[in-house]
Amino acid sequence: MPTAGGLLIAAGPQCRPDFYNAWRSRDGAPVAPGKLAQLKSGAAGAAGAPAIARLSPATFAHPALASAAADSASDAGRGVLTTWWRLDVDANDAAAGVSGRLDTGEPLMAERSLGRGRVILLAAPLDCRSGNLPTLNCFVPLMHETIAYLAEPATVEPNGRVGQDVIVPLRGAGGRVKRGQRLEVVAPDGSRRRAAVVSAGREPRVRFAGADEPGLY
Repeated sequence: MPTAGGLLIAAGPQCRPDFYNAWRSRDGAPVAPGKLAQLKSGAAGAAGAPAIARLSPATFAHPALASAAADSASDAGRGVLTTWWRLDVDANDAAAGVSGRLDTGEPLMAERSLGRGRVILLAAPLDCRSGNLPTLNCFVPLMHETIAYLAEPATVEPNGRVGQDVIVPLRGAGGRVKRGQRLEVVAPDGSRRRAAVVSAGREPRVRFAGADEPGLY
């Protein structure tokens, strides 16, 4: 596992859960943020299983899903899965968490911090075998945001040009700030300015538009 960057696991119906559930990093930490506990298929008429599971945008608490949750015109609520994995995410695992759910209450997306990188696990594949996700208008933007989010740890540039907006991840601040909240920034001359929280979730991000002189902020 690389020390930076990201990994996306989109679990299909023919994947090997024993492999992903036992996968460990060199340090012995689990790679996947949750276990593939049970393959559920309403289309196959499994006893006691719902016919389908729908995406639940109201539960989307992840930067990559934020646009779909906030946009009233988004068709994410029309997303349907006919086959999906029940993901078991350990609530006592501080490095892992659920980022969005289905209307059944089960996780749709889970994430883990691993080294300097991130691992995202999806409950279903990204094709039409298990639902209608690729037919949604929001599908391409969601995938773009997810890939950009996963690539971010490897590409964050601590140096910016004067006058350029700077977006900074607040690692470790998940749950302690809200989107739209204003935070204080100390400029090189000692003056205090404001930056806006532009995304919340497990790793919030802040946009600062006042970097108009060189130095350490």
